[in-house]
Amino acid sequence: FNKEKECFFRPNWEAPLENFPKDVPSDMADIILQISSGLYGVRTKEGKFDIERYKKQMSFCKMTEIKIAQGAKQTGGKLIAKKVTPSIAYYRNIEANKDAFSPNRFPYANTNEELFDFIGELQVASKKPVGIKIVISDYDNIVPIAKEIKRRISLNLPYPDYISIDGGSGGSATAPLDMMERIGMDIRDALYLVDKVLKDYDVRDYVKLSASGKILTPDDVIITLSLGADFVQIARGFMMSAGCIRARYCSGSGEHQCPVGLATQDIKKRKYYFVKKHSEYIKNYHNNILKSMKSLLAVMGLKNIKELNKDKLIFLDKDSIIHDDMDALFERRIAIKKNHHKDNIND
Repeated sequence: FNKEKECFFRPNWEAPLENFPKDVPSDMADIILQISSGLYGVRTKEGKFDIERYKKQMSFCKMTEIKIAQGAKQTGGKLIAKKVTPSIAYYRNIEANKDAFSPNRFPYANTNEELFDFIGELQVASKKPVGIKIVISDYDNIVPIAKEIKRRISLNLPYPDYISIDGGSGGSATAPLDMMERIGMDIRDALYLVDKVLKDYDVRDYVKLSASGKILTPDDVIITLSLGADFVQIARGFMMSAGCIRARYCSGSGEHQCPVGLATQDIKKRKYYFVKKHSEYIKNYHNNILKSMKSLLAVMGLKNIKELNKDKLIFLDKDSIIHDDMDALFERRIAIKKNHHKDNIND
């Protein structure tokens, strides 16, 4: 970003790799490169993975996240032709003004072994952490992953540096309505389950856990960290701090456009969205989350988030019954949801 001219410069992807910075420039934000099923940004024109393009991208990024699944988007991304502008096409390495429909599954994840081998390829190329983003519905989703991680640790083979767990709730107005709130566990149940299974297989210390899904407030963050997350990802909260009013009228394939000019490419509406003013709101939201987290830690008698664990929590259910054994509570919650799911199938 050129502060004097107030404009962005974009990388020349045709330039040789040696022209790209060896270390992330100090004036850049900490960026995670997310690779989804379309391989946008790290692909050839034909849609195959491009290792050289990946290395160039990682000149500006701190780590990589392979998006295997997201709670509200299980059918593959869809970007209509009029939204594939020349700028978007340039970064994604796709044809401009043409529909960009991503496949509904990641091309190098037909088995856990194939996925982890691909992760190893990225780890060697970037020399930076590589993780996966998944949605959890049951033990069967995480047990095979834990087993494969354990096997690979013993054989000194590559495995994910971290697992990013997305809750089944949430999604923007572009997510399929029939899948919103219906695919996967909510983040607290999913996080508990993944943390427990990784510990059962003695691999928890080898893999970091990230959590996302309706995490909005400081107490949400504290609870999520207490349940086993090493860090959290927040989308909805930052969107709301940026001015989103949850109208569910994001720019899509129809005529509707975001009424506040945030999630739209409509020039007239964007003209009334003041980026600099809203950037202050975003900064304040982030700073106040951290400030309030410190206050909560102080009230709990703790000095650091590393001191958080399940023993610091109690749960008040809808019948005003207090639960202080989080393991017993979550085991029961997961069992109830599993039986409810089976009953629905039988019906």
